[in-house]
Amino acid sequence: MTKYTLFPRTAFGRDDAMINQIGSATLAERPDFAIASVAARAGQGDLSPVLTGAAAVAVSEWQDGLGRTVFWSGPNQWFVLADHGGSETLAAELKSELGNQASVTEQNDGWVVFDLQGADVTPILERLCPINLAEFGTNRVQRTVIDHVGCFVLCLEPGRSYRLLCGRSFASSFAHGIKTIMGSVAV
Repeated sequence: MTKYTLFPRTAFGRDDAMINQIGSATLAERPDFAIASVAARAGQGDLSPVLTGAAAVAVSEWQDGLGRTVFWSGPNQWFVLADHGGSETLAAELKSELGNQASVTEQNDGWVVFDLQGADVTPILERLCPINLAEFGTNRVQRTVIDHVGCFVLCLEPGRSYRLLCGRSFASSFAHGIKTIMGSVAV
């Protein structure tokens, strides 16, 4: 019998996360997140309080709770992020909690998480996507397009810290587009 030895790789084929600092901004890949999507089944309604252990997650918002970040992705649909080290089997955990109330899908290899941070990253995001950053405060999330790639943008701290999610197959071109704008803003 053939014996295989597998090693985890980031979306960039590396052993460690991709981190780029250009000027005062940093774009960092975050492979330390487990990701799952949850869709309530017909007649179940809002399951977000179950996911957060507290308040409902409103449209275009995200909430932390139960060691998870939960954000609205569509009517009765949410993405859930958790520390990969503590919740490697996040989708299975959620399925166990929700039972037949929802369909849960593991997204670990489908999406990539990035953090864009710096003293003032507003000029970078203004050039990348059509989000009204003046009204895009903490705990807000927006589905948008960055460099022709569909993505989610979560505001962690206005003007200073944003979490970005894009499809894994687009990670390289997505990061390239962001780094290009980071470089043009830094000049």
